[in-house]
Amino acid sequence: MFEFFKRTLSFFIIVVFPTLLAIIYYAFISTPVYISESKVVVKTLGDTSNLTGLGAFLRTLGVLENTSSFGNILVNYIQSRDITFELEQKFKIKEYYSSKDWDILKRFDPLGIDPSFENFLDYYKKFAVNASIDAKYNMVVIKTRGKDPDYAYELNTRILKLSEAFINDMNKKVYGTALNYFKDRLEDSKIKVRELSKKITGFLNKTGVVSPEQQVGVLLQATAKLQEQLIIKELELSRIQTLAPKNPKIEDLKREIEELKNEINKNMQKITGSPSSIGPMAVELELLKSEMTMLMKELEANLSAYLQAKNQAMMQTLFVETVEFPVKPDAPMEPKSFKNIITIFIISSIIWVIFWFVTSAVREHVE
Repeated sequence: MFEFFKRTLSFFIIVVFPTLLAIIYYAFISTPVYISESKVVVKTLGDTSNLTGLGAFLRTLGVLENTSSFGNILVNYIQSRDITFELEQKFKIKEYYSSKDWDILKRFDPLGIDPSFENFLDYYKKFAVNASIDAKYNMVVIKTRGKDPDYAYELNTRILKLSEAFINDMNKKVYGTALNYFKDRLEDSKIKVRELSKKITGFLNKTGVVSPEQQVGVLLQATAKLQEQLIIKELELSRIQTLAPKNPKIEDLKREIEELKNEINKNMQKITGSPSSIGPMAVELELLKSEMTMLMKELEANLSAYLQAKNQAMMQTLFVETVEFPVKPDAPMEPKSFKNIITIFIISSIIWVIFWFVTSAVREHVE
């Protein structure tokens, strides 16, 4: 009789009592939980498995990974302190989940022991908002819980918007810095070309030298004609001096010869005789043109690098594609009362059976 009483008492304490508590809790106390769910994919326009240029450089820094890593980036953000601060500003989530409308088992810090944000962050990740990777489809699944359907739906919608803003901001930080580097180099090349163009224009306006080769050619042709005339005049002077030393034409010829020599000297001076002559100016102009050619090649190379980096950035830019938009739940999804009660009953029964076998074995050993 005593053994039957002990067995009955232990069965009541270990099995019946927890099951009754579960029935009372789930039937009369537990707060119905509404769940809103959305599914998104984080991906790029291009393929990150075969990157070149900027994309390859970013991969070496660990910025670009495979598609699943993109999803992990978003999951980490959704479960981060940053997004909880953002949600706190608009939704007052800490106050919402601390409300007495929640039952004591679902409420945040029901006893007021640790109302810190660190403690709330753990509660937020375990109950309020769940973000996980669906490995089969590489999707990020976002679930939000609320004691009313409107809040769960609006919270999920807000998280989607914040996720898109986060990915866009990350794109700006990652690709903006790299693109700005190439853009700065391109702008620097443009400035150099403009400055050198102004310098060449000023040189041409100051010297009047436009086409040194043509100008030198014209002067050389004119000088050659003057030298021919000089030779003819000198021959004529020599003939007259031999035949008629007193001829009055001799003085005229000497004057003409002197004028021709002066004209020839002037032309030679214009070509090479002084710093302001065409020769040195032509050399300086050629140097300026050579420098411009080098700068134009540099400009072309920097433009090509910038366009390539811009195209690569566009192809590797992350974006969030919503596969399943959140919907307003029309019925509570939790708790699963019947399933939980049955589970508690089965576990309690297993514990009672183990307890009874152990106590029976101990009793037999003692006897």
